[in-house]
Amino acid sequence: MDFPRDKRVMWLSQVRSIPFRQRVELAGKAGFGWISTSPMDFDRTVESGLSAADMRRIADDNGVGLSYLDPLTSWVPDWRPENEDPDILPYLDRSPDAFFRVAEALQVDKIHLIGTFPVGRYSIEALIQHYGAMCERAASAGLKCVIEAMPLPERNARRFQVPKGLFMTPAFRCECAASLTLGTISRFRSHPI
Repeated sequence: MDFPRDKRVMWLSQVRSIPFRQRVELAGKAGFGWISTSPMDFDRTVESGLSAADMRRIADDNGVGLSYLDPLTSWVPDWRPENEDPDILPYLDRSPDAFFRVAEALQVDKIHLIGTFPVGRYSIEALIQHYGAMCERAASAGLKCVIEAMPLPERNARRFQVPKGLFMTPAFRCECAASLTLGTISRFRSHPI
């Protein structure tokens, strides 16, 4: 199935080890209209000498938009997973204010939320309230809020998930732009078909 350039996103997880400029050039040459990034990747790219304005210009020069700032875990107050590998915590640990500053600097169009909290920590009603509040904040900044349901290997099955029923609950009402992404690449990378 062919997808037009404006529907194709090169996800950071697939090209994380490649420096920003090369990553964007490759995405443009491969026909991707968008590239995702993360606050941690932003920090590393700035440390390498590129400013947010440089990153936007490089993307524009290659016909690639900056989209999907990923991941925002702190959309719930107690986001920390239990027994998590300490090496991944710096990637996940970003306050909403810090996250939105990066989104503004890069002028992304979407922010990407994931749930890293243990199952049962929040009720569906509480999650609806937290997600709705984050969507409203995103909308006020001109951003679309996307939450991802990621199927992961069995050993990680209780991490990074969207609780069943979050979007099926009549109480879930959000006047802003919000959507759900199903992340299959994580599953297929860990369990090839």
